[in-house]
Amino acid sequence: YSFDPANVWVSQQTLSINGKHKNINKKDLMAIASANGIKKGEDIIKNISKTVSQWKKYVKTAGVSDKLAQTIYKTLSSSFAS
Repeated sequence: YSFDPANVWVSQQTLSINGKHKNINKKDLMAIASANGIKKGEDIIKNISKTVSQWKKYVKTAGVSDKLAQTIYKTLSSSFAS
């Protein structure tokens, strides 16, 4: 995990999604799904969002420290807010 909003090198997504590195949303993901013939894009997004919502369960299993787990959770929560 290397996200740090205060660091210019790791403050944004390095992979471009629909031509964007920041503020990637569901519409962008669905555009990529459509362009690549992915017919179940909506279902995939729902499944990923469901998994992300269970983040706290997974960190315990993986032994991630509480401080790092909370930091990552905040990032995930803002990324999958809609």
